[in-house]
Amino acid sequence: MVIFSKISQFAAYLIGKRHELLDLRYRDILMGKTILRIHQDYVRKQLVKIPLRSVCLLHGLNRANSLRVLDERMRQLKLHQDEILSCQEVSKEVLDKIMPSVSGVKVVSNAKGGYIAFEGNGRVCALQKVLAGHDGVLVEVEQYVLAKPGKILKNLNRIRKLNNLA
Repeated sequence: MVIFSKISQFAAYLIGKRHELLDLRYRDILMGKTILRIHQDYVRKQLVKIPLRSVCLLHGLNRANSLRVLDERMRQLKLHQDEILSCQEVSKEVLDKIMPSVSGVKVVSNAKGGYIAFEGNGRVCALQKVLAGHDGVLVEVEQYVLAKPGKILKNLNRIRKLNNLA
């Protein structure tokens, strides 16, 4: 009876998510698989301050809810723009205060001197839009260091290409 209850709960969950499931594409599945692999394979995480201009988005923001949240984040950032530009840096603490989110901005090095944000794309997008033209701004992110980044980077670049970002 317990198994039937769990199956029933899972089925109800899937029915509730059917509009999202129907919208899933190969790139979404590959992205989920690749992000899971990053979390499994990293050798260390470290907070680093990197140039905002060096961060590439993994995916665009094109769903109604994402665009609404992006607009709100940009509005909040504009209220703090002078403060950010005066110190030329956005710390994790400031990010969390201005644009609260479940997780921080998480990146991996892309072997070309840049970074790919695999979590926090909306926050990065808002920062890049509001602070466009201010090249010296640093942003504090959580960098995941990978021992063998080859296949993960290949998949991240494939996802960026599928999302028309590469």
